[in-house]
Amino acid sequence: MNLALLRPAPVTKHPGYSKIWLTLLFFAILAPAHLHAEEKQAEGYDTSQQPWAIVMTNKGTFVIQLFEDKVPRTVRHFVGLATGDKATVDPKTKKKTNRAFYDGLQIFKIVPTYLLKMGCPKNRGTHGSGYQIKDEF
Repeated sequence: MNLALLRPAPVTKHPGYSKIWLTLLFFAILAPAHLHAEEKQAEGYDTSQQPWAIVMTNKGTFVIQLFEDKVPRTVRHFVGLATGDKATVDPKTKKKTNRAFYDGLQIFKIVPTYLLKMGCPKNRGTHGSGYQIKDEF
C-alpha cells in the first residue's frame, strides 16, 4: 500500500455527522498500529521529529506519520491505546483492560485510493475504545 493513497476525507456537512464522528474516523484510519517510539528509524522513515505508527497486516506493512505538533491530545490518546498505557473498555464485558487496543483488529473497509477503516473491536465501525476526546480542529 502506498502512503500517498491515504488522503483525509473531505469534511462536509451531513445530518448525523459531528466532530466526534470525524475524530473516531481519524482513529479508525490509524489503527491497528505497533508503535516503536524507542526506534529512531522505521523502515527508512525519519522518526526523530514526529512519532510514526507502523501498521502490519497480512498484505504488508505501512507507516503513518503522527503530527504531535498539530494534534498533541489526539496523538497522546492514540499512542496510549496502541501501547496499552491507556485503559480501554472491552465492548463485550464492559470492563477496563490495559491490553494494546489495536493489536489483532482488522481492516473492515477499504475504498481504493481514498479511505481505509480499521480499529473497531467488532470490525464494523460501531465500537471504539470507550473514550471520547476533545476535538483539536
